[in-house]
Amino acid sequence: MSRWTEIDAHIAFASLPGVGDRTLDGLKAVFRSYALAADLRLVEVADALDGLSAGAGSPLRQVSDLGDHLQAVRRAAEACGARLLCATDPGWPTRLSSLRDAASVGQTARPPSLLWVRGELTTLELSFSASLVGARRADGLAREQAHQLAAGLAEAGVSVISGGAAGVDGQAHRGALEAGGHTVAVLGTGVDQAYPRQHRALFEEILEARGALVSEHAPGTGPKRGHFPRRNRIISGLSDLVTVVAAAPGSGALITARLAEAQERGVCAVPGDPRRRLSSGPNQLLVEGALAVLEPWHLLENLVAWGGDIVDGGHLAEYLQARASQGAQGALAMGAQLPISPLASRVLAVLGPEGRSLDELAAALSLSPSVVAGALTELEVGGLAQRVSGAYVLRPTSHPSI
Repeated sequence: MSRWTEIDAHIAFASLPGVGDRTLDGLKAVFRSYALAADLRLVEVADALDGLSAGAGSPLRQVSDLGDHLQAVRRAAEACGARLLCATDPGWPTRLSSLRDAASVGQTARPPSLLWVRGELTTLELSFSASLVGARRADGLAREQAHQLAAGLAEAGVSVISGGAAGVDGQAHRGALEAGGHTVAVLGTGVDQAYPRQHRALFEEILEARGALVSEHAPGTGPKRGHFPRRNRIISGLSDLVTVVAAAPGSGALITARLAEAQERGVCAVPGDPRRRLSSGPNQLLVEGALAVLEPWHLLENLVAWGGDIVDGGHLAEYLQARASQGAQGALAMGAQLPISPLASRVLAVLGPEGRSLDELAAALSLSPSVVAGALTELEVGGLAQRVSGAYVLRPTSHPSI
């Protein structure tokens, strides 16, 4: 019988510098469990891994005693008020387990080997969760939209996930906190670091409100360029729904949306003026099939449609039902919008709550399907129409803003 627990052995191996998914997979393949591998001399384990792949055992040769290493790692966690979680730990977020199903899209879709956590993650297991992501150099409109959406989500009991960065991320966390809700910041640094520096107070507020700071990087790890794109898979992985508020082409927020698609999460976007650079990312996602979001209500409806009462026992569905009688209060401020084209106006006139296919709309207007498709894209980007089960309907505008 092993003198190691599986969790301790998993953490000990996964926290060794240079050990990644391949090494951990190799340990399981050869020894059947991390605990059985930890019982052996490290040189024997390293030799076995080298037999699978040249050099795979190198990280193990840099440590003289695995037990001493584990104790040092535990002390580092304790020093900054963090705890370590691995996939074999009962406290591991269940949503992250499904990231292995998305591994086919690339290494970045795989779950982290370890999570360093400060604060509370248990709320995630009892509620819906939604991430709000976007530009660090967000303009005033984007910051206000992120704040409003986060506040609406938090008020309804939804956990708000973001990346702790400047701009949209920071406003998402602040909106959730001001609404008295739960929020999780997934960092590209160690959980003892404040990056950007001006967010030190914000991170402390998150912890005081029983939220959480999460990272796959050890305490003391500073910001590195490659860390931030990789942490995006954790943001999307912890979320039931990902919403891009404002983003330029090629931004990290769009990477998060792509990962969410691969992980079979819902993807939403806030439409904006096509003349505004920060609208280009969300608008492109809408053209590709993301759901348009004009107010928190839309996100909440999409969450219920996705999970019903499975996730939170029906709390969110009851909340929506209770608020439905309060009447319309308007949508997010969308900023200056281009007037829709005459062609789009013609298409809009024949849309209604009953879905009509592209061919049906083309026939009704005596236009070619390609021409109508262009007008529909314009209406979707403007938040006036949406696709439902392959058909097009008028976007509802009578839902209450939360």
